[in-house]
Formats: sequence, structure tokens, C-alpha cells
Amino acid sequence: MVNSRHHQAVKTVGAGMKISARYEDGIIEGIAADDGKPILGLQCHPENSAEEHPRFQNLFNWLVTEADKFRT
Repeated sequence: MVNSRHHQAVKTVGAGMKISARYEDGIIEGIAADDGKPILGLQCHPENSAEEHPRFQNLFNWLVTEADKFRT
């Protein structure tokens, strides 16, 4: 389940990537690396869904942690 409200989306994924989430209308909502590296493409708003769906808070926390590794 995603909170989809986008007017643009990924049509095809590149080499080394796989589709990890689709909305019921077929729109690709998530992509990930084939080899398990912490690479993620996400087209939803986990920060807007954390209260209703706690798993989104886990996802948002992961994104913040990964982004923090690149702070200078």
C-alpha cells in the first residue's frame, strides 16, 4: 500500500535495479538494487504515513540514517 499522488513515474528500471513496489494501477512506486546494496528509489511520502502505517516510520528512519552517512 502506498499513498500515491504523483503525475510522473518510472517507466522502466535500469540495469542492476529491480521493481520492489507497484501501486494497484501498475505505477512503479519503488525500486531497489539487484545485489542488495542500500540503494533505494521510492516514490511515496513515508513521512506523511507514519502515524497510520508504522512501517513507514521505519522506512523514513532508514532513509535518514543512510543520508546522514553522507553529511560533511
